[in-house]
Amino acid sequence: MKDWNALYKTEKDPFGIEPSLLVKNFLNQIPKGQPILDLGCGSGRNSLYLGKEGFKVTCVDISSEAINTLLLKAQEMGVKDKIKAIVQDASKFDGWGKYGLIICYTTLHFLSDSGARQLIKNIKEHTIGKGLNIIADFAGDGPLKRDNGGFWLKNEELKSLYSGWKELFYKEDLSRTKATDESGKPFMQNMAMLVSQNPIEHIQFYSVKQ
Repeated sequence: MKDWNALYKTEKDPFGIEPSLLVKNFLNQIPKGQPILDLGCGSGRNSLYLGKEGFKVTCVDISSEAINTLLLKAQEMGVKDKIKAIVQDASKFDGWGKYGLIICYTTLHFLSDSGARQLIKNIKEHTIGKGLNIIADFAGDGPLKRDNGGFWLKNEELKSLYSGWKELFYKEDLSRTKATDESGKPFMQNMAMLVSQNPIEHIQFYSVKQ
């Protein structure tokens, strides 16, 4: 298992500080006033951006170092009241509520196959009507693919897992990764990226205790 605390001690923001373009581009379609859940939040590049936009965000990551960095940044940015941070494996998250947006960005492939598939079911079940899911993860063949029983998407599989939902965006494309070859050159790996909307018309409003 990857030592995430060691990574975040070495690099405070190993995956950058800018929010995902998917989050930015679909900001206006997130139901207003609804809480957000960010699973595998890292040091908070998406969570902090959403907090600045006025949303209350529950942030979950397995690394206590990542969560500490997130909380320090939230304090500096004046959005600590918008952030609820939890140190927990995303596949074992047990604080479910109902959310207008759930993000799971390059987290699923670190989980067991059964754990990831159950997590996707939980994500869908806890998204309000007209709420969004933003999911991105590695898919198909490539240098990072492994056959160890862990979760790995087939090409187009992420789309099929959201059959019945309204597809707002779907793309598979090569993405530069943190992993490198012996010469230090980053590997390029196919990435599946999805924004999908719960088609249920009725919207219930919820609040999350911070």
